[in-house]
Amino acid sequence: MPTIKSSIEIAAPIEDIYDVIVAFGKYTEFLTEVKSVLVVKQNKSSAEIMLEMELVAVSKQLLKFNLKRPNHVSWQMASGDYFRSNDGSWTLKKLGKKKTFVTYEADVEFGLFVPTHLAVKLIEGHLPNILKSFKYRCES
Repeated sequence: MPTIKSSIEIAAPIEDIYDVIVAFGKYTEFLTEVKSVLVVKQNKSSAEIMLEMELVAVSKQLLKFNLKRPNHVSWQMASGDYFRSNDGSWTLKKLGKKKTFVTYEADVEFGLFVPTHLAVKLIEGHLPNILKSFKYRCES
């Protein structure tokens, strides 16, 4: 599947945005698609997260994250039930003391037969809400 990419400007310091992104255990507080999160392990440079989310159906994925403070977070799916792959990243670019340009990229492949154009529409349909939720959380 082609990589889905979207960007947004957030009125918050780059460090604060990074902290919200890597606070995986709090995702259920502000992301409606995320049903549960289990932080398997996490340190300054990596994390393993069991994520249960609902796009069309509820699915579980074990994601391995590479953390590079303050401007990059990437992940790869280690295992999952409805997805063949889920790889992506957050890239943060400081624009000022309290202004950051944030780019989210994801390359998701469903394990079930889902035509590419439908998969793209599905992911693109959720992406604006995810970015808006992060923006609101960071600016609050």
